[in-house]
Amino acid sequence: GQIYVANEGNASITVYASGATGNVAPMTTISGGNTNLNEPTGIWLDSSGNIYESDKGNNSVNVFAAGSSGNVAPTRTIEGASTQISGTYNVARDGAGYLYVSSCGNAAVLVFAPGASGNVAPTQEIAGASTGLVCPEGIALK
Repeated sequence: GQIYVANEGNASITVYASGATGNVAPMTTISGGNTNLNEPTGIWLDSSGNIYESDKGNNSVNVFAAGSSGNVAPTRTIEGASTQISGTYNVARDGAGYLYVSSCGNAAVLVFAPGASGNVAPTQEIAGASTGLVCPEGIALK
């Protein structure tokens, strides 16, 4: 029931109580130099409460443990040239643990294996002229 927000403008993730309304302070905030947050644009939570954040500024995906707060390092990060992530806006995870990342800079949807971390190549991608993708921002799985 909590509300998680990726804040591109101040490089943070804020968490609000269920039903929060008006000018209320967040219950918790993830921010600071250890977080690897630069321009967080997308956020997704798994059934255990782990936080998946796509970061346009770092061309990365950061994963934070459930209940993370403060200037905490991610438990893992997908980042580097091999990832092909360029200007990511959103992330989603399927039931098998595969991560789907929208990558605006190269007009692609990139898929990473469960537990992927570091400078790793995607296991598959949706990209190319026939896809109709120009700058995918949102992503959802059914």
